[in-house]
Amino acid sequence: MKRDLPVASPAQAFQTAIILHFAYTMAVIIYIVAGELMRVTITDFAPEGFTNYDDQIWALRAVFAALSFLGLFATHVLYADSRVVDGLLKRGGEVTDASVLMRLQTVHILKLGWTGSIAIFGLVLYVFNADRLDLYSFCLVALANFILILPQRDQWEAIFRRVATEHSGVSSMPWWRHRRRLLESPAK
Repeated sequence: MKRDLPVASPAQAFQTAIILHFAYTMAVIIYIVAGELMRVTITDFAPEGFTNYDDQIWALRAVFAALSFLGLFATHVLYADSRVVDGLLKRGGEVTDASVLMRLQTVHILKLGWTGSIAIFGLVLYVFNADRLDLYSFCLVALANFILILPQRDQWEAIFRRVATEHSGVSSMPWWRHRRRLLESPAK
């Protein structure tokens, strides 16, 4: 039995993506503040952190750097908007406005998760060795990537136009269609 999902308007879906984006971005700033508060308030924390790994910290740093590069690769190549569109166009079933919106939101949340993990790597390294360079470098990379992956409405509209060329169930201008529907509906 196939159940119909509640369909958000394109404007609502886009606004949700923007709100989630800024929430994840603020989490990175909170990581920085938490790290600095640990340095100031915990007397046993500085200068070695909670543990003293010396040589092993470089191995952990290398693993986290590799995972960070993987996250950057995922956000810019694996989950690129063009690949999202290609996946929708190759899809065998019915493609609708709702399916395009769900795909765009899901991909954006995946990008947010990958990018947020980069900042978490920096915080974990900072807790282990109290090196501010770890905290700030990983968090700055995450913040820079958050700027790069900020959803743009014109990009979402371009995706709708491209998918609409091959699937009749997708509106080429969903924001306008939804707005027109609201204007034509009787006032309550």
